[in-house]
Amino acid sequence: MNSGRFLDPPEFAVFHDKGNEQNVFDRVDYTFSAISSVHFDVNYSRSWFQTPNSYDNLNVQNVIGADTSANPTFGTVGDADQRSKIGTINISPTYTRVIGSNSVFNLGAFVRRDEYNYYPSGNPLADLGASNLQTASISQYRTLTNSAVHTDFSYVKGIQNSR
Repeated sequence: MNSGRFLDPPEFAVFHDKGNEQNVFDRVDYTFSAISSVHFDVNYSRSWFQTPNSYDNLNVQNVIGADTSANPTFGTVGDADQRSKIGTINISPTYTRVIGSNSVFNLGAFVRRDEYNYYPSGNPLADLGASNLQTASISQYRTLTNSAVHTDFSYVKGIQNSR
């Protein structure tokens, strides 16, 4: 998906708000026998988007009719051009075994890793807004990894489960 209005800014006129998103999902099932099987899920998602600019973080000399004597920036540095990229991968295998005619056993695991990149403007002076809301130009790289193992046993017998 490509969009010129990726995030929803507060202004009616959208500027600096492009983004795209991609997802890939696959599932593979394999049956060992009539009572034993495994399935394997893999998911990858990536999104890239610009941080929307608002009127208060535009550099004054770029706004038509603005009073350039009040410009707090040095020369023509351009508007802020901050961007972010998020990547996620999720892997989850599950083993299933039928135990008799009334019960099923499942054993599963998953690993999920998220990566977040924040990129400042190419010119660090462009990130310094006129209203002093942002006083520095920074970049960030953060990650989060989750993993778990789960199991369940289901037993169904009796008239409560029949129709």
